[in-house]
Amino acid sequence: MAQQRRNRKTDSKPEQSAQPSRPTASGSRAAERIRERERERQRRRLIMIVGTVVGLAVLFAVIFILVNLPQEAPIPQATTARYADLPVSRTQEGYPLLGEPNASVKVSLYSSFDCPSCRDLHDQIIDELVTRVRDEKIAVIYVPLFGYGTVPNGQGAAIAAVCAAEQQAFWQFHDMLFDWQGRYGNQSFTNNRLVAGLDALGLNRGQHSACVASGSVQELLTTARNNALALLSFNGAPTVAINGVVPLSEEQTALTAAADILAAIDAEIERVSAIEPIPEATAEPESAPALESTPEATAEPAGAAVPESTPESTPEATTEAAAEAGG
Repeated sequence: MAQQRRNRKTDSKPEQSAQPSRPTASGSRAAERIRERERERQRRRLIMIVGTVVGLAVLFAVIFILVNLPQEAPIPQATTARYADLPVSRTQEGYPLLGEPNASVKVSLYSSFDCPSCRDLHDQIIDELVTRVRDEKIAVIYVPLFGYGTVPNGQGAAIAAVCAAEQQAFWQFHDMLFDWQGRYGNQSFTNNRLVAGLDALGLNRGQHSACVASGSVQELLTTARNNALALLSFNGAPTVAINGVVPLSEEQTALTAAADILAAIDAEIERVSAIEPIPEATAEPESAPALESTPEATAEPAGAAVPESTPESTPEATTEAAAEAGG
């Protein structure tokens, strides 16, 4: 019996050792499926990476093409005639100035090309200002600001315009920028459009690029911002100052309506005109008697003695001499 039990135990061992073979085969298949799934994930990941790279390459190519495409840069119809034959210069700070530098009334425009309100005021007031400049009543100064509106690259537009002043084209470029803002919105001041604007005005690209690269205009923009913030009653762009003073309403707020600003300018012109003629009025009575008496005193002796006596006395003397000779 004992031997039989030992035999049963011995016989049962192979059966126990043979059973694990089934889980091993099943485990191999499971491991293979796991490896297959991992390979599939890697393939998908690779496809995604390649697709992303290709997509980015296409996107960059499209952007490159768009950035380098020539863009429209129209000159407003009235611009060329508007500024024809008007003197242009720069102030001591470097701000563009239109008109005679020694004009008694100077109108300073604190303005920003990226600001829609600045464009509106420009459209409403520029022709009236130019008329007063032509009449030699005022000079107009542009104080270049940026960042007071939502149109991108307002700083680049300001730099481009001020550098155009080196070629006496600031005011034309200034009109173009405001016109573009109304036409093209967020695409108004792309680098391509700014460069196309230089070509439209016939400016020298190399000279303009040297001005931009010098960094001097950036310093000027900093000065302009500091001057604006220091100006009493400055409340953002646009702000107009007349001889350094911001005209105020009855409520002591800066005037913003074009009609009110023009009225304030005309009032200053009248005030200054009432003061300036005083020395001229004093000088005229002193010089008038001298001018009147001198011609009369000179003309009367010449007319009485020379013309009248010469023709009458000369013929008579000649006739008498001839008669005596004949007698």
